[in-house]
Amino acid sequence: MEKGVGKDLIINILLTIFGYIPGNIIEKYRKGIIHAFYVILRY
Repeated sequence: MEKGVGKDLIINILLTIFGYIPGNIIEKYRKGIIHAFYVILRY
């Protein structure tokens, strides 16, 4: 068994998690900001 495979796999999993979570948070903030502008402009 090669030692490099396990390390690469862990790095890939971490990159996937760290890539997914910020994208999710940014998407929620973007929707929140758009909603806030909609509410402000409506009144």
